[in-house]
Amino acid sequence: MASHSTEEGGRVAKFIEKPKEFVTNKVNAGLYIFNKTIIDRIELKPHFLERDIFPKLADEGQLYCLPLRGFWMDLG
Repeated sequence: MASHSTEEGGRVAKFIEKPKEFVTNKVNAGLYIFNKTIIDRIELKPHFLERDIFPKLADEGQLYCLPLRGFWMDLG
């Protein structure tokens, strides 16, 4: 389960895949919307968004989230 901490305006300050210690009560789940410039940066080889792409985007200030209220359940 990925986790992230957010700043004002929904910018993701840090993206951590499967943290070993508690970081936040937010998780990575749902729908992803990418700008074409982001898609163009992804090499044509296998990737894990949570390990390869999202941490880099967060470090560059290019990753945002929209927290949703309510209950969620991992169906995997």
